[in-house]
Amino acid sequence: MGLFVNTRRKNGEKLETTSLRSYFYGLLRHFKDLGHGDVLKLPEFSRSKEILRARLSQIKALGKGNLVNSSDPLEASDFRILKDKGLLGFSNPNQLRDTLYLVLTTQFGTRPGVEMRQMRVGDITKHYCVQEDKFYLQLKERITKTRKGITAPRKFPVKAFEFPEDRTCSVVVL
Repeated sequence: MGLFVNTRRKNGEKLETTSLRSYFYGLLRHFKDLGHGDVLKLPEFSRSKEILRARLSQIKALGKGNLVNSSDPLEASDFRILKDKGLLGFSNPNQLRDTLYLVLTTQFGTRPGVEMRQMRVGDITKHYCVQEDKFYLQLKERITKTRKGITAPRKFPVKAFEFPEDRTCSVVVL
């Protein structure tokens, strides 16, 4: 199945990882529907999965991965715009919710959904760092589907340091 090495769209662009996987498993399903069974066990197709895996890693190395159209990271100016428009802050429940969501996803790397719903009041604590002369928030991570808790989830605890010059900084306010 060397066709996965050179497969392209009509306009000449190479396919993304999800498209390649879809074609690959679509062909396997087609062969199975024709009564050929699992063609990956046949000698003619023994290297097809290896070729696909190599092509997928090559695409990911180019930075394309599954999310070719993913958004750019937020800059400091983007945060200021959100604050100026009244979308972030601590004045009302909606602002508080949106600010916490942004802090948890950008500074602590938590994923929306189960991970955020499982959080409790004591999971985020405020500490003082003598070396930096700053306060910081520290997240106590819980066991999740991908963070099993067998070993420490990360090599160091997740921290968000304050920006004293910003009066609306989540660490300064808390």
